[in-house]
Amino acid sequence: MTPFNYQKGNPVRILSLDGGGSWALLEAKALGNMYGDNTPGHEILNRFDFAIGNSGGSLILAGLACGFTPAQMIEKLKNETLRKKIFSKFTGLLQTITFGAFGPKYVTDKKFSGLQEALGKNVTNPLSTFGAGNGFKARLLICGFNYFRERAEFFRTDNDSPSASSVIEKRNLGSGHSGSGSELTLLDAIHASSNAPLNYFNKPTKAEIKGSAPRYYWDGAVGGYNNPVLAGVIEVLSYGVSIEDIHVLSIGTGTAPRPVLEIGESFTNKKLVVSTGDEISLMKDVQKMATSILADPPDAASFMVSVLLDPSLHKETPNFVRMSPVACPEYKNKIWDIPVVYKDKPADFIKLIDLDMDAVKQEEVLLIDQFGDHWLKDEVKNQGIRSNKFYEPTIGQGKFSEAKRAWLSKNP
Repeated sequence: MTPFNYQKGNPVRILSLDGGGSWALLEAKALGNMYGDNTPGHEILNRFDFAIGNSGGSLILAGLACGFTPAQMIEKLKNETLRKKIFSKFTGLLQTITFGAFGPKYVTDKKFSGLQEALGKNVTNPLSTFGAGNGFKARLLICGFNYFRERAEFFRTDNDSPSASSVIEKRNLGSGHSGSGSELTLLDAIHASSNAPLNYFNKPTKAEIKGSAPRYYWDGAVGGYNNPVLAGVIEVLSYGVSIEDIHVLSIGTGTAPRPVLEIGESFTNKKLVVSTGDEISLMKDVQKMATSILADPPDAASFMVSVLLDPSLHKETPNFVRMSPVACPEYKNKIWDIPVVYKDKPADFIKLIDLDMDAVKQEEVLLIDQFGDHWLKDEVKNQGIRSNKFYEPTIGQGKFSEAKRAWLSKNP
């Protein structure tokens, strides 16, 4: 049997889910809008042949694999009590010295039990028991970063994937073993994938492996896979699927870009634009490095996939759709201003663009939820695969409804 029951000329569909902590709520909302809020996760995954997720996206992926509906995932992410068990406060000397401005904020070990409570007993099953042939057809991949090896590591439901390092070693060198990573549970995988370092969690995750030394992990974003879409496409290509048969739906967790003012431009609120007058310091450098790994400012991975699928760089990339809301100011008459939909509540928009990925307080998550509703109604921009300085797509769709239509027209 060929991979995915693949025959040349038939589409192989990929679902890719970005990282983004609490903002993964937006991914659940998008899936619910497209496929129905009360559709079981297995039915959604049955629409795809391959699914990849990192960090918050891996949590949504795990929820789907465990059978939860988008509505149930949204309810869990909006549950403040449950959220605080995942983001359990860490207090150490560094936080005391810096008055909470720097250093890890959350306890890694408590996140493990919080994730287990959120997703139930099925999440403790071996990762290899999920995916193709186990209730739905999609093969799954979750991104992590091996702490001691200092490289990205992928957790797969298909341990015989042609891209698996052990498979390549066995084929090319006559060594290695098939089945690398099969001992990990789904819980181990999403715990590793969602463990952002430095300003977030206090230590790497630890996975106990039978017959092997323990493994330690940071978030897959450390390896450059916060937006994992490129890794997903490469994985599917390794099975021998033709590039023209690959269809990709990439869903992100939102971005809040702030423009740099050019000559003649002004703003209605200084928080809407980049401040270039801030003092540069070691602490700020480290903070920037800690948060930059969780972002994809130039949309690099999306653009690379776009070029792979359509080197002509047409505005509508065949077979590739990107969905992610953009919280950016609007530009009119050389003035950057609060978006029209937030005109009556400008403070909400300022709070929204100042939120970090680890929104824990209920009022913060409700702002994200409201932002998602605006996105689904086309009241804020959709992220293009490549955009101009005004955040209008030069490749991709500028509205959620356009992106939804582009995907479902070819992938009903």
